[in-house]
Amino acid sequence: MLDAETLNKIEETIRKIYELTTELFYTIPLDYKGKEYSGRALREHVNFMDAHLKEIAREFNIEL
Repeated sequence: MLDAETLNKIEETIRKIYELTTELFYTIPLDYKGKEYSGRALREHVNFMDAHLKEIAREFNIEL
């Protein structure tokens, strides 16, 4: 079992990452044409990060 301080730090970190992934998703233009990826494909990668983050949050009973 984790102590309260560790759990609070985990929650704080998850929330920061969630805010940043949300910001990143909306910052990438859909019409971006990169060397390897389009804007749509990059947003898809951000969605995968978001999904994994939500899984981790659920493990610690954190609602995002």
